[in-house]
Amino acid sequence: MAFDAHKNFSVSTVLTAPSPATSGTSLVVQASDGTKFPAVSFNAVVFPVGQLPTTTNAEIVRVTNISTDTFTITRAQESSVARSIIVGDQIAAAITLKAWTDIEAGTNFPALGTTGLLTVTGFGAHTFSAAGSGVNSIGVRNTTSGAANYGGFYVGNNSVANLCYVEAYSSAYTPAFYALASGVSVGSTGAGGLSVVAENASGIIRFYANGTTERMRVSGASGLSECKITNPTAGAAQYASLTIATDAVATCAFLQGYSSTYTPAAYIFASGCVVGGSGAGGTSLIAEHASGSIRFYSNGATLRGKVDAGWQIGAPTGGDKGAGTMNFAADIYKNNTAFTNPQWALKHAFTGLADADGPYAAPPEYTGLMDLEAHEQFTRATFDLPLMVLKRDGGLFERGDMLMASLEEAYLYIYQLHHRLEALEARAPGRSIANHVQS
Repeated sequence: MAFDAHKNFSVSTVLTAPSPATSGTSLVVQASDGTKFPAVSFNAVVFPVGQLPTTTNAEIVRVTNISTDTFTITRAQESSVARSIIVGDQIAAAITLKAWTDIEAGTNFPALGTTGLLTVTGFGAHTFSAAGSGVNSIGVRNTTSGAANYGGFYVGNNSVANLCYVEAYSSAYTPAFYALASGVSVGSTGAGGLSVVAENASGIIRFYANGTTERMRVSGASGLSECKITNPTAGAAQYASLTIATDAVATCAFLQGYSSTYTPAAYIFASGCVVGGSGAGGTSLIAEHASGSIRFYSNGATLRGKVDAGWQIGAPTGGDKGAGTMNFAADIYKNNTAFTNPQWALKHAFTGLADADGPYAAPPEYTGLMDLEAHEQFTRATFDLPLMVLKRDGGLFERGDMLMASLEEAYLYIYQLHHRLEALEARAPGRSIANHVQS
């Protein structure tokens, strides 16, 4: 509710008295004098002409409507006593006790005028201050519940009236974007955006939610610049998260830290951290600088891997070997084995059998060692070893097994040739085929 309006020289005399005189609620002032009075509602004093108003000869009335020169009034205001108002009595919109008590009590602040705005004008600093214990505050409140009702505090500049704002929304407010029922928004409408500042060298910007628990902080103290998000509650489904959204994906990118009692699921582990993306574009790790490296550490501060132009696993001698390469400090393992010697070629040759399953199982199409001449014909036709053709599209380990099996077969052919040489030497006593070949 605003203060009563005021107007200088708001004085007239009664042209038509109320009827009955002591209780009637309408009177008429002199012709055209209705414009001398302020906008309703306001309190006015009615008293006999030629006398000063006193408690015994005056009545305070409240003017609630003016129609040209006809006033609608409420009688006996501010503890005054209704009197017999007659034609010729004076009526004046004078300062009464109510005008002062409204100011002193502050019950009508801060609304001034019909716009609901408290406006401080004039160049320079304007200070609201008072000494004492407790809190000094400036309050802005809209006490009416409604789908579009809110209270606001605004700071403007030369071109924008509400450049910066703090708004508090009604409990029945219709949600729209950032404006939510019983919520508060702090924002900026200017092209310069919004800055949240803690200027002191040890100042920290803190964020609290769901009570008085700190959920996030931004700090630059002691040489450390950090943005910290905290969920202090342990639980099977408790975690803290920094999420980045797009037009299509609410959690396109996320950095999440999980409670010490979190229930593991997929890539999530208790006291673990996950960096990921849920969009179709996947996740990229980038070190854009020409000399920038992507490094991987685990089990403490030990470097476990590094990506420059190529990959380095561990800390290998020689470092980066170039784009598309991998340099290993140790070995490559598959299922706890550095490299599996297939053995099935040798086993089949010496026993006539080969394992059907397990680590030394032969390919189902393997029928044993080919005749050497057939082997040569196959190689001439395909420019490939017979076993390598079995896993033409295989990976490192599958093709490696075929290569090792081909080496086993090569030794088997050597053994066959050795035995044939021994048989020839046995037919020609005293002559060595080996010596003959050497000569």
